[in-house]
Amino acid sequence: MRIDFGKHKDEIVEYVMLHDPSYIKWVLDQAKPSKKLADLKNEIVRLMDIFDWKPILSRCTGHNCNRNATRAAVYQHDIIPSWWCDLCSPTQDSNF
Repeated sequence: MRIDFGKHKDEIVEYVMLHDPSYIKWVLDQAKPSKKLADLKNEIVRLMDIFDWKPILSRCTGHNCNRNATRAAVYQHDIIPSWWCDLCSPTQDSNF
């Protein structure tokens, strides 16, 4: 779906989700959105559901950990996630 209004007019929703997450958060926070904004909000939620159902196939990047990852951390201005298991945390790694 292409956004047909506002700041991200003519951009694909998936692209905006990756490159301007603050805008996505703003859309999701709107309590009484207009029809176009409500349609965009529904598409964002739909895409988030698809992403959430994808299995994580990566291994944990924690120090000396080789368990399956269960979550990811994505840092500002970077779309490449770091993968973590339930026992490790990105704050435990001195590289972050």
